[in-house]
Amino acid sequence: MRTSISKQQATIVAATLPSILARRQQFEAAMAGHMARRGPFDPAKHRYQVTAASIIDMLLDHAGGIAEDGGIAIIPHHGQRHQRMAIEGDHYSAFGDGLAPILRDVIPAEASPEAIAAWGDAFWAITRSVMADAMRLAA
Repeated sequence: MRTSISKQQATIVAATLPSILARRQQFEAAMAGHMARRGPFDPAKHRYQVTAASIIDMLLDHAGGIAEDGGIAIIPHHGQRHQRMAIEGDHYSAFGDGLAPILRDVIPAEASPEAIAAWGDAFWAITRSVMADAMRLAA
């Protein structure tokens, strides 16, 4: 289970993070729409909005703390919060499926194939770290 990204990917994530943060509302709205269409939700309950926002919080908080060597720092409250919200693998998968096209829409000038790959790998490394930490705390 890989819970880190390469140094090159960490550099790309750090370089593109400010653009994503500047467009966070657009990113969140696009991801909520994607999750409503593709996620494992009952759209009538609108849970996709809070789930998308919570996963975005996790991604951006951790992305800001990725070490130069690509290491992922543990921020425990995300795993605990996701457990309480019953965010599971299907939710992360739906989010991950929408990440590349949404990044292309939100930061088109910076959404090179390398940046898309870096963010995808970062998302999955962060997700694995958060899920592993939540399982450790639950044991």
